[in-house]
Amino acid sequence: MPITQEQIDKFNDWVSRKGIKRQCYSCGRMDWGIVDIVAANSETGAGTVPMVLMACQHCGYIRFYSAVTAGL
Repeated sequence: MPITQEQIDKFNDWVSRKGIKRQCYSCGRMDWGIVDIVAANSETGAGTVPMVLMACQHCGYIRFYSAVTAGL
């Protein structure tokens, strides 16, 4: 599902409040972009799990965060 600017702003606020470091684990840069909200199928049979997909715009390393935990 496409992410809205309102969701991006809300996610960025959540990241700041949680003190999450934005440094890339792979290349060390601070050049992250929020790409989308994606859903993965749960292996436990609990349905899908919505996640915020972030990607380093330098090296392409990808991180996922729970959209539910972030309040999205």
